[in-house]
Amino acid sequence: MINEERQARPHSTYGAAKLAIDSMVQTRWREANCPAMALRQFNCVGERDVLHPYVVPEIYRQLREGDVVFLGNNSSRDFMYVGDAARIAVELLEKGKPGEVYNLGSQASIKIYDLARLVGIFMGKDVFVEEDYRRKRKWEIWNLQADNSKIYSVVDFRPKVGLELAIKRTIEYYKKNEDKWAF
Repeated sequence: MINEERQARPHSTYGAAKLAIDSMVQTRWREANCPAMALRQFNCVGERDVLHPYVVPEIYRQLREGDVVFLGNNSSRDFMYVGDAARIAVELLEKGKPGEVYNLGSQASIKIYDLARLVGIFMGKDVFVEEDYRRKRKWEIWNLQADNSKIYSVVDFRPKVGLELAIKRTIEYYKKNEDKWAF
């Protein structure tokens, strides 16, 4: 599990931007007493999660067209239901310590290929995953799993929706609202 003390060594522009936010929050607090915190939000899933290239909408889009999903690395990621994540983030704003960095995830991880199969269950499909070398990341972090110890020492709320229910709700939302989104 990844805690807040782990030295960050970003392998992408996205990771470098996240590290920059952590540093900015900490220095602004020290220099100007700016009451800000950094939230290292691991992956969220839930209704309205329809933007590409997020993995769940991409898997859904591919499964609408067949039962084969083309994916890159079979890394493990930590997913939390978006409603739970939002509630914890709001409570953190009220109770967290300025200048601090907090992780937020489910404290569990799932391999992306298994996630595709889980999406398939709620779409009523047997899923076949094929590796797509064009989607592979050259510099991959193979297991991202949050350690929530620090944030849970501050907030009282704990997640109520597990990954299976989160995926089920998300797929039901997609099916009900396909006319509103360009999958």
